[in-house]
Amino acid sequence: MSKILSYFDHLVFDEYRMDPKAMGAYRIVFSIFIIFVLGIPDFRYLAQYPDLIFQPPFLSYAQLLDGFPPAFIIGLFSSLLVLFHLCVLFGFYTRFCSIGLTLLYLILFTIKFSFGKIDHAWMVTIWIPLFMGIAGWGSEYSIDKTLRKSKPVSNGWPIFLLASILAFGMFTAGLPKLMGNWLSFDTQAVRHHFIDNYYIRDRHDLLAPLFLNVQSVFIWEFFDYVGVLFELGFILLLLNKRYFSWFIIIAILFHIMNLLILNIKFTGNLPIYLLFMPYVLNSENKTKKKWASINWLWVFAVTCGLYFIAWFVFEIHLDLYDITFNLGFDSNITSLIIMLVVLGCYLNAIIKQIRTKRKQEQIEF
Repeated sequence: MSKILSYFDHLVFDEYRMDPKAMGAYRIVFSIFIIFVLGIPDFRYLAQYPDLIFQPPFLSYAQLLDGFPPAFIIGLFSSLLVLFHLCVLFGFYTRFCSIGLTLLYLILFTIKFSFGKIDHAWMVTIWIPLFMGIAGWGSEYSIDKTLRKSKPVSNGWPIFLLASILAFGMFTAGLPKLMGNWLSFDTQAVRHHFIDNYYIRDRHDLLAPLFLNVQSVFIWEFFDYVGVLFELGFILLLLNKRYFSWFIIIAILFHIMNLLILNIKFTGNLPIYLLFMPYVLNSENKTKKKWASINWLWVFAVTCGLYFIAWFVFEIHLDLYDITFNLGFDSNITSLIIMLVVLGCYLNAIIKQIRTKRKQEQIEF
């Protein structure tokens, strides 16, 4: 019994523990990805709607409200959302701003979902700042580190919880397919969704026209089984961080195929996937010198000023999706490029991890 308890103690508290520098690197990657790739959600438009359409779900704190909050409240919360994201990027009051980010997202998304439609695209991403703030992702490569000279903190259990949320979410998507008729040879479930997306939702981009002519039952059944195995795979590999991390490569490939065939974008999953990418950092002393040689408080202040001028005054969105859309690019092409770049970076990180481990084994030998 003690061995079992010891094993689960290691799994929860140590298996997913990250080096503080790796967490600091992920914090920067996460922030850049949200701010400049996906784009920080802008909730200011909610203030323009009448209270007549304010219909929050029954189990929601929005039931305490009589209607949409005043415009200045939504504007204030939206501004704080941007400010906290920039604070997390530079590691300024990191833990406070990380927890604040999740709380702001919960408040603003709850108001947004009061129309009666609940999206799930950000449902994992909004929890990342809270858990990673507790894990200690502000301990390195941060203004906090420079100002406070505090000892780096690294907690493994919040990262394990994030991995569990991801795995359980995928499991709840795969289990109904396994228990239902998804895998029946009499029907091809993926093909059904493909036809629905093609004709009803007008998703005709990328490889969709090519697969419209695919009649092979074997190919469509293969897609049915691959989807279920993929969604159930996370929960099976949760016990081993390395295998869990490597399985993310299959997840990204799976989402790329979804985009190519079904034109469904899953770039919203990438922030949580990037958490499990191995961050093998080189030239530790050089990195420290480069970080210390820059006055990051000034860089932070200037960045905040410029971003707020663009966002608040001119209502310019600086994320990749908006920029490419204004240049005439299709969002599916943008999503494909983003996922291919992330896949390349992830594969490169895995290769570096393997090479580093081999070098360490040779030195020990």
